Amino acid sequence: MNVESLHIYPIKSLAGISLEKATVTMRGLEYDRRFMLVKPDGGFITQRTHPQLTQFGVEVLGETLRITHADMGYVHATLHPALEANRQATVWDDTVRVSSGSSEVDEFFSSALGEPIQMVGMPDSTERQIELDYSRPGEWVSFADGYPILVLGRASMAELNSRMERPVPTDRFRANIIVSGAEAWQEDTWTTLTGGPVSMKLVKQCARCIVIRTDQQTGDRMDEPMKTLLTYRRIDNKVMVGMNAIPKSDSEGRVLSVGDSVYVQ
Repeated sequence: MNVESLHIYPIKSLAGISLEKATVTMRGLEYDRRFMLVKPDGGFITQRTHPQLTQFGVEVLGETLRITHADMGYVHATLHPALEANRQATVWDDTVRVSSGSSEVDEFFSSALGEPIQMVGMPDSTERQIELDYSRPGEWVSFADGYPILVLGRASMAELNSRMERPVPTDRFRANIIVSGAEAWQEDTWTTLTGGPVSMKLVKQCARCIVIRTDQQTGDRMDEPMKTLLTYRRIDNKVMVGMNAIPKSDSEGRVLSVGDSVYVQ
């Protein structure tokens, strides 16, 4: 088995970026979901309520994020959240300290989305604990829904698409690590994964939401692939695809690369 591809999503629910190499941090792959969009009251927004977020592109240019939109052009933001947390924001059940971005970036998103929106970042000083049923105290996550890394098997996507009239691309599932060489759905049984110098615990299957029904190019909603998945991937009344993972502490700062051999238990 090998690492087929690596992906980060610097701004939660916006477009992802494919990488050849990624540095692992205890919060996830470096730069992954360190920013998110919030309403003035600090409540977060995602594609669940705003499918038009698919229309924003994100690129890394040196130390800068270039954010693009077909109707708005582009704006630049720093790749690094400000060090000082100066306000609060809410992501699911967690209220965390965050840093404000620039007024130019806020105006860009507000104009494109037609409502007041601000971009906030997560400084290193912010500690967002992973759900303790599946982690230890001091294991943190960025603005991802709940866990630092999402692992997905390529064969699982191929098997799913074999059941549908129109295949869907893997970007619907917004994974960080795509593994090739395993059998379909074999990742359900893995408890640890080692890729190159990086090791992680696979702690929980990932429950999927309306985002997998959202075309990541157009923002259109459709029935698939949720309709098909409901016929055979429903567990405890949730559709499960992919495994949530937590890096082991000795993986901090190590680099995972496309093509690295993968070993699992």
